[in-house]
Amino acid sequence: MSDAVQEKSDPNVAARWFWIVAIIILLTAFGIRVFAAQWWHGLAAQENRVFRFGDSASYWTLGEALATGKRYQYGGKDGSIFRAPGYPLLLATVASHKPQVEAVWYARLIGCLLGTLAIGVVMWIAYRLGGPITSLAAGFLCAVYPGAIGMSVTILSEALFMPLMLVHLLLLQKAFCSAPSHKSSQKTMSLWVEHWPAALVSGMFAGGAILTRPSWLLLPPLAALIHWLLHRNRTAFLQGAWVGLGIILVMAPWWYRNYLITDRFVLTTLQVGPSLYDGLHPGASGGSDEGMKFVGTFGAELRQKEASLPQPPGSTFEYRLNREMQAAAWSWAMSNPSEALRLAWNKFCRTWNIWPPAQELSSIWVRLTESIGCFTILSLAIWGAWVSRSRLGELYLLLLPVPYFTLLHMIFVGSVRYRQPAIMAISVLAGIAILWILNKLLRKSFA
Repeated sequence: MSDAVQEKSDPNVAARWFWIVAIIILLTAFGIRVFAAQWWHGLAAQENRVFRFGDSASYWTLGEALATGKRYQYGGKDGSIFRAPGYPLLLATVASHKPQVEAVWYARLIGCLLGTLAIGVVMWIAYRLGGPITSLAAGFLCAVYPGAIGMSVTILSEALFMPLMLVHLLLLQKAFCSAPSHKSSQKTMSLWVEHWPAALVSGMFAGGAILTRPSWLLLPPLAALIHWLLHRNRTAFLQGAWVGLGIILVMAPWWYRNYLITDRFVLTTLQVGPSLYDGLHPGASGGSDEGMKFVGTFGAELRQKEASLPQPPGSTFEYRLNREMQAAAWSWAMSNPSEALRLAWNKFCRTWNIWPPAQELSSIWVRLTESIGCFTILSLAIWGAWVSRSRLGELYLLLLPVPYFTLLHMIFVGSVRYRQPAIMAISVLAGIAILWILNKLLRKSFA
């Protein structure tokens, strides 16, 4: 055997080349994101704005409040539990810098780093499940995918949420795949003790993800339920319990703070009611296209109604407004089921729109590349799931965000923004499909 052939067969050489290509992908991803951040930042400056999305201003205001020691509230005392603190805590690291435009630029750079980190986690998951080629393919897809780039450079919570979510899924997959497949085990205690760190830390990352985007709240218990149904043993149940404990440990300080304010238990924020009403009310379109102006009208009506009460109502006005708007949204949906179903379809179409609306993306080229990138990864992921259907017990955690976010935003409001975390998760399956395609091509070449 020649030296060249020996070198090619040397696993150390293959590992070295993997790391070289992986680092090139990550550096390229970071470079693309910095370029996109500069472009987006420039567009805002041309429009005499600092932020191009309304949500960005609320996150920044709360980040400034944390950085300067002010009260954590948005829009006054009736907004003390307006947003979860995860992303504002990150923004607080730069929000006190002056001038504000420079501080926002630094925040965009942090988003670029987090977006690159998210790609690294995707590659890690893909390597565990499919090997080096799958890892590199998934990493490349995420590096150039416009949706992932956009979520890195805009001042939105997805910048932090996506790496937290992906680390959570990585650890959850590691913990859950340790469970025995049979219904009973003589070594249940030793198994759950041995594998509790991955499940507990996974839960802690899930707690961080929920405190960044509360919409993630229901996925960990849903994943734990599916895991238990697949295995039906105490180990699976206890692993789910460790995940739950991790979530509680991270979220407990937020719950305690909210209880001190409201004298009530608040699971995430007091924007659930307004957000639900945004998607379920007379005249709703399926998107948040009214700027939630109805909140002010609803609040004024509630104050007027409470003024006639013989005794002052309990808790805070913010808490009561959230509860009333939540009840009003469900009441309207129950009274208008056909309209609610029509809205659900509209929200589905908005979330998985092949041609995203112009108001959400800034140019025809961004819209075109976003659409091509999204549905290329989605198509490859479907194929990857099909060719790996015998391994769905390992891969379902990566598939779960797609139906989860889709169904969730068929109730709340729909937008292409809400599909981006799911696309990042299934890019691992897209990498598996690319590996399958390459294997087929190589077999034909050598046939």
